[in-house]
Amino acid sequence: MAPAESVPPSRQPVGLNRQLRRWLATELRAVRPVVEASAAACGAEHSRKHFTSYQHLGLLLFHGLASHPSLHQSYEHFAACRGLVAASGLGGTAGTAADDRLGVSYSHLATSNGTRPAGLLTGVVTHLLGRLRQDGLSALPAGDPLLGSLVIQDSTFLRLSLRLARWLPPLR
Repeated sequence: MAPAESVPPSRQPVGLNRQLRRWLATELRAVRPVVEASAAACGAEHSRKHFTSYQHLGLLLFHGLASHPSLHQSYEHFAACRGLVAASGLGGTAGTAADDRLGVSYSHLATSNGTRPAGLLTGVVTHLLGRLRQDGLSALPAGDPLLGSLVIQDSTFLRLSLRLARWLPPLR
């Protein structure tokens, strides 16, 4: 009896179970026209040939749902989710040794995070909130609890005065 083949730990889809990965692949296909329209409205595809806003959003949604501590981990694990790779159009060149690698480098993904206009998300977030309400969140009380708990993270470094932030450790 031959031993069962195992997937190396770095290539195991971590963070999302099969059902959630399938749901995300379906939602990605449904949201594609919205992303493309939003990208056209804010010029997000200007001077970009190989990494579309739709592909970028697919990776970011996976990252958010998987709750990996770093985008680099999400990038590595996304490649192991064949259905999501197919739905996003990020598959590498077939028939090569890089079959399990994405069609975009991590550095390109990281650069796109800082250079794509934030206006891209305007239409997309509105659409996704509508989908959430349609799927059963319409029974929530008045007001917008989803937007009330929405947190946007920014990686901008701000220097703070030690007089205003005494809790900061001193610089050496």
